[in-house]
Amino acid sequence: MKETKRNPIYQQLATDLERRIRHGQLAPGERLPSLKELCQMYQISYKTAFRLYSELTAKGHIYSINGKGYFVSSGIGYQIHTDTLPPITEILMFDGGESNPHFHSQFAGAAERAEELGLSIQRLDKVSDQIKLTESTGVILRYTMSVLRVYQRLEYRRLRVVMTNNYFPELHCVVCDNMDAIRQILHRLTHQYGCRKLLCCGRHFTDLGQANLSEREYAFTAECERMGIENTLLISGDMQELFRICADPGSCPDGIVFISNTAARTFYEEQKKNPALQKIRYIYFASGSNENITGDAFTFSSRAIGRMAVDLLVNFRDEDWMLPNVHHIQGYWKSDIPDPS
Repeated sequence: MKETKRNPIYQQLATDLERRIRHGQLAPGERLPSLKELCQMYQISYKTAFRLYSELTAKGHIYSINGKGYFVSSGIGYQIHTDTLPPITEILMFDGGESNPHFHSQFAGAAERAEELGLSIQRLDKVSDQIKLTESTGVILRYTMSVLRVYQRLEYRRLRVVMTNNYFPELHCVVCDNMDAIRQILHRLTHQYGCRKLLCCGRHFTDLGQANLSEREYAFTAECERMGIENTLLISGDMQELFRICADPGSCPDGIVFISNTAARTFYEEQKKNPALQKIRYIYFASGSNENITGDAFTFSSRAIGRMAVDLLVNFRDEDWMLPNVHHIQGYWKSDIPDPS
């Protein structure tokens, strides 16, 4: 299995186990799953499982006994204490001044949930020195480059912040469940369409920190390797390169997963003109009903992401905010459930 600098599976498991130990949900002396069991439960590599337990051991949260396994250490459990952070009373949601239909749907979902909870919510497109941020303020940031600059300007030590649309191991995030989505996509391509040679076409902005995009590529490679499917990654998003690959009988895939809607649209238009491309099945990621492209799409509800971000802000205690947490929104097939958001 391919390892990445930011392994979302590893980070999610580490955060979850540490929180459960700190909160006493795993009792001192309780035996943890073996490395083999951990690999089977979460479909991760042995290297990832060993790294997870090694780091928890180094922190003193767990210990190992040769021949018996790993156990929860004593004296690490959750200590009863009083929260010092006041309840959230207002929410600010930043869009970075970029007009985007996905943000509109996210804000609609966040506003809907805030109203249900009796909270005020305000949408802002930029940060100014006049904005008053208190310990009762919760902030939701939808990931864009301009919002990343907002993130760099804000002081977070006593402020609860949730990032949407992207995965950052240092923050609380609401992101799409890419591993489950990739599994469903590959199952459809291989079992329903009979594809055995797949390509994933995205655009990997490693310099921009778009870790959620690399998570999809990571999931694609890992699942293809697990299933024994021949696979190729085209992380440049170069459509001319894709068409060259498709023109060569030796490299032409019979199924393509598009990370980018723009790339899927470009391929769709070319496919209508080029009979040689019409035999290739493809599936693309979408948010709501934003793309008029014939073909399969795996989509996510932006409205649900906004609602989850509000719940994440208001439901966590002080100690929870010491440990970054990631909530994954599950998707669905666009052809199955019409959802404009």
